[in-house]
Amino acid sequence: MVIPPHLLPDKTILDAVELKLQTQPAGIDLTLKAIEEIISPGYLGAGKTRNLSETRKIKPSSELPSYSLEPGKYIIRYNEIITVPDGAIALVLPRSSLMRCGATLETAVWDPGYSGRGMGLLIVGHTLQLDVDARVGQLIFIQMTDKSISGYNGTFQNEGK
Repeated sequence: MVIPPHLLPDKTILDAVELKLQTQPAGIDLTLKAIEEIISPGYLGAGKTRNLSETRKIKPSSELPSYSLEPGKYIIRYNEIITVPDGAIALVLPRSSLMRCGATLETAVWDPGYSGRGMGLLIVGHTLQLDVDARVGQLIFIQMTDKSISGYNGTFQNEGK
């Protein structure tokens, strides 16, 4: 069951650009803070062995400010700091406007108890201009049928804060 935004606990969403505009019937729009290009290969091994790809921040143009992106794959950071309530998970889906511009957004599941300024993989299929603070994805919270055994306690807890 999707949790409507008005039923979320206080302090679930911090640093929203304009929360009233970002609040949708089934979720909260996430806005663009920064974009990074992927500059090295990554490695995921068995167990916890991994070597994440390195990234480099792309500077926005000083106009607006804005990013002009060629087709490719980019890491994006959101403005909002999210804390996923216990007993829920969160998913980010691309806004339809983003898809209508030839781009999409991929993310992982946000576990119960995760808190941070998350990121997504922006896949651009055609030249695209994105303003800083543009609404790019919608975060939805889904109530779990049972309580989780424990909350998120991974490497990325409190990332980007």
